[in-house]
Amino acid sequence: MVKPGDVDQGALGDCYFLGAISVLAIDEPKLLECFPDLNLSANDQKAENREQVYNETGVYAVAFYKNRQRRVVVVDDYIPVNEYGKPVFCHPPRDSTEIWTMIAEKAYAKLNGSYEAIVGGLEKEALQELTGGLPLSYQISGPEMEERWAGPKGEERLWLFFKDDLKVGIQNSTCFVGCSKSGDGVNEADVRGSSNIGGNGILCNHAYGVLQVQDVLCHGISHRLIQVRNPWGSGIEWAGAWSDNDPNWKKVDQNTKKRLGFTNEDDGTWWMGFSDFKKEFDEIQVCRVLSNVPYWTHHLVLSKWDFGTAGGTESIHLNPQFQLVLKQDTKVYIELRQPSRRQLGKEKYDVAIGPVVV
Repeated sequence: MVKPGDVDQGALGDCYFLGAISVLAIDEPKLLECFPDLNLSANDQKAENREQVYNETGVYAVAFYKNRQRRVVVVDDYIPVNEYGKPVFCHPPRDSTEIWTMIAEKAYAKLNGSYEAIVGGLEKEALQELTGGLPLSYQISGPEMEERWAGPKGEERLWLFFKDDLKVGIQNSTCFVGCSKSGDGVNEADVRGSSNIGGNGILCNHAYGVLQVQDVLCHGISHRLIQVRNPWGSGIEWAGAWSDNDPNWKKVDQNTKKRLGFTNEDDGTWWMGFSDFKKEFDEIQVCRVLSNVPYWTHHLVLSKWDFGTAGGTESIHLNPQFQLVLKQDTKVYIELRQPSRRQLGKEKYDVAIGPVVV
């Protein structure tokens, strides 16, 4: 019912958010949890899996997790348009009349105060606000690359990380993944509205979604492929090996193409070799939805460093301290967050924060 290709970015610089819902569209039940049906009773156990449908009143609800608290935002279906009456921000693809992406974008803008407030951000944080998960980043190449991903063995570890740990593209996966490329190359703002950027089609400082990873057999040789999506929806795609027009696809049988969902269309979605992916992108952003993991528990503590308790690193003993007692060996994630800067109308945080684990 829902496809990642339903997402098509407009004139607003919120590719990180649209990339997040594009990735979330892989897991239909998880996406539908973001659209609670307000007409169902609170004790209806199936409510979270019910689809909201078009209604004459034009009132819709979208659920987010803001500052770790679930918030349901109600919006109408009045969408900003240009002088031709066409949606100026997120809009349906050319062959679609679906409005859920526009409703989600408007609700996210309302949650944060305005459309302007949601310009620029991180894909992992948008995924967290959509799922309540835990955002994580991994530097997979470039000067800041983590040592475990270096060399051929590192690439092997990364592939297994995608397939076995992150389980990218698998229904009911506990992880959603985005990727980006930092640097001073061709940026999103440089080519807005243009399909001619030259090179291999990958933009710097732009958020992409990772949809699938698959082993593909071609003439008896196994190839590691990864599917990536540009939330622009059309215009700019990867132009290297295993791109839509690459001759390699003529060597792949039709059943395999069907299994992969391969189409040669201008839809912002493409396949590429995993080695090329690692060369082109230097960071992956992961959101782990730990509520899907059996036997998982979490603790939330609200506190602050202020005045006399803001000891910094020189008098760290004055800072708030929290003790976690474990009765057996286990995996622990510790996240430290400030309240959302967007709702305060700020472009960046006033001060940086960081936990010390001892």
